[in-house]
Amino acid sequence: MLLSLTPWMYPQVPAANLIRMREMKEASVIATIDQLGREKVAGVYTPRSHWAELAARVARAIGRPHSDPDAIALCHDKLKMRQFLAQNGFTDVAFQAAHSVDEACTFARNLGGSAVLKATGTSGAHGVRLCRTLNEVREHADKLLRKSPGGLLVEEHIQGPLYGVEVTHGKAYGVRHCFVAEGLAPILLGAQAPATMPAEQTDALIAHVQKALALVGYTRGAANVQAVVRDNQPFLIEINPRAPAGTAPANIKAGLGVDIAEFCLRFATGTAEQIQPYQHNKPEHTAVVRSLPRIKGSVRTVSGVEAATAVPHVQEVCVIPALFGRRGPAFNLADRVAYVQSVAKTPQAANDSATASLGKLVQIPESYWHYRLRRWREKLMRRINPRQIR
Repeated sequence: MLLSLTPWMYPQVPAANLIRMREMKEASVIATIDQLGREKVAGVYTPRSHWAELAARVARAIGRPHSDPDAIALCHDKLKMRQFLAQNGFTDVAFQAAHSVDEACTFARNLGGSAVLKATGTSGAHGVRLCRTLNEVREHADKLLRKSPGGLLVEEHIQGPLYGVEVTHGKAYGVRHCFVAEGLAPILLGAQAPATMPAEQTDALIAHVQKALALVGYTRGAANVQAVVRDNQPFLIEINPRAPAGTAPANIKAGLGVDIAEFCLRFATGTAEQIQPYQHNKPEHTAVVRSLPRIKGSVRTVSGVEAATAVPHVQEVCVIPALFGRRGPAFNLADRVAYVQSVAKTPQAANDSATASLGKLVQIPESYWHYRLRRWREKLMRRINPRQIR
């Protein structure tokens, strides 16, 4: 059963499996579970960071397996996590809390004039921006503080390749190299699994990540931890207290041989087995996933799927029509309208194949008037049939 505040956003889910929630709070969710029959509920799970703490608290309240909700809350607040780790002797990235624009500018100036500014309680790179000048720092700090007067996080910009360390129960089972677009905001464009790294560098990265997870107490369930390596030294970027989302599950399954979605569901129901920790085995193949960012306007369709699929080594070409209808610049991972995945014996062959396949896909834009008419129809149908299931 899917509990949602906006069930119309999930047309692929049968109406009989949807429950519209008027509020997403612990008491409300537990009350809904009791209406269904608490004994019938095998577990509670969410793939979204925003609801991860709530899901854990509900699961704990009804006696089902769960991650530590307090650890989830700590990881979700980027500032509190940095402060907690620093208080416990874990320091790598220089940071400071800023409660005013002047504070943000002062710290950025101490860092050399550039810094990364982050909202404290968001995920998916929302509110994250690399500010290269003090004017950019001032502008973005003002924007963040208007939305969140409680403060923001100012961090040192660590330049280097980004890696995703995939973890279950506090132990890493794989490392992926993440491809990030350069620009004001980090946009994930793909990943390679497993990452091509020297053994000593991999060991240092995994040890760094596992130490941080142990300190914050997130040692139950799946996690995706992002880190940058500079001069052979790892720097923690963020801890996502959930399974990796977007294109990651397919990439992990193809490249690391782990069905992380199945693990999460089994963990929630108490039937999961620990995944084997990372070992320095020579991989038999490499999986590379590349995503297609949505164009500035909304998309009517994506053509060229047949040609993209015909490229050697391509294992999957996935188009996501549910994400076509948005307008405005693509600032976050939800704006990926398609992805391709290639699997080959060498990283170079897999990367070349995925890049060539992605080049075959063409986005056909939706006209402005068609967009306005469609949006009017959607709002009308939402009023007529809100899919409120009881």
